[in-house]
Amino acid sequence: MTPNEDFNFDEFTAPARLVYLADFLRIPIPSNLVRMIPNGEVIKSIANIGKEATAIELSIHENQLLNIYNAGKGEDETKADEQEYRMIIGFMAESHLDLDTHLSFSEKLKKRVQISEFVHTSRSQLIEYEEVSLGNPDIDFESLELPSFDSGFQPLDVLLGGLSQTLVTFMARPGTGKTSTFLTIMGELRRTNVCNSIWFFSLEMPLAMMLHRAQSLMPSVQFKDDDRFFCGQYTPVDVLNKISEYPDPNRVIIYDSPDALGGGGDQRRFVLEVIFRDLVRIKTNAKCVLTASQPRRADRGNLQLDSVAESWQKAWYSDVIVTITDQGRGFDNNFNRLRMTTVKNRFGANNMSVDYGYNYKDLSYKPTASSNEVSGWGNPNELRDAQGDSNSTEDEPKW
Repeated sequence: MTPNEDFNFDEFTAPARLVYLADFLRIPIPSNLVRMIPNGEVIKSIANIGKEATAIELSIHENQLLNIYNAGKGEDETKADEQEYRMIIGFMAESHLDLDTHLSFSEKLKKRVQISEFVHTSRSQLIEYEEVSLGNPDIDFESLELPSFDSGFQPLDVLLGGLSQTLVTFMARPGTGKTSTFLTIMGELRRTNVCNSIWFFSLEMPLAMMLHRAQSLMPSVQFKDDDRFFCGQYTPVDVLNKISEYPDPNRVIIYDSPDALGGGGDQRRFVLEVIFRDLVRIKTNAKCVLTASQPRRADRGNLQLDSVAESWQKAWYSDVIVTITDQGRGFDNNFNRLRMTTVKNRFGANNMSVDYGYNYKDLSYKPTASSNEVSGWGNPNELRDAQGDSNSTEDEPKW
């Protein structure tokens, strides 16, 4: 890609420190402030997708941008502080307003309120700062347990022993049933009433199609008013804004699918890294977050941890990754035999799998059994090792 000859670094007047902070913190800048800071579009891009992807996206000289970044970082790599980042932007925006002679007093007052809101808003960390003494005699380590709950979707509950405040990524090839599985889980969550509300963000399907897909759930599931579909290109930042407006730590978030926001080209993996980092932030404000990933097109066999498409950061930030693979027709022509396998599990065994029958039409499911092994349904001790033999004949399953 030819560097943008129109971009003149001699006229780059944004503070180098701001370039470093924007890349390190990745805190989006509101559009109404971008126009009030020097080189606002560049800083905005760096805050959204990082300096490397910005150099590619805007066709500018990466080395020159890197030099500015390094100058802002400093030799001692001082800690990137969110408040410093917001104060720099606020100061520059205020200076711009002072020099603007075209705005009325009331217009300037409105913009100063917007600046103040940005400066004094602090985005939560990935996790909270906490500290404890391991020698504290008041800590009863033997009784400590990770709070968990059953989703109601039995293949998943058997495999994981229940869900907790985690980011769970479902990886499957196109057409295997990621969205259908999410709809089934949504129905089971409401049947069991383990959460106050369920928000399903669909980035790939319009509302009419989502309602059509979900209609088979309606006769048996009594959804609440707070259970919602959101259809469109909602970014995780959009989700965080909605959560801040309507906070509820007992809400399950389904985000399907980040790959739809990745775009194309070399910057795709950087965008997905930011998306999954923000999904962790969503997790800290929810009961659980479920999301999806495509696998690499080259991976034709069993999917592994490194099969996640485009961005290794998906595997870093996810607490649990389960794969879904189609094993063909099962004991009933209405059901496909699917296999769900753990390839990452921070709280339990990896490389374990469970087989089940799934009906794509009505979103129903049931267990499978074979002459040689039990799927483990209802008995976690009898889960199949994912490396085990799967050449077995199907009999009519029993609960």
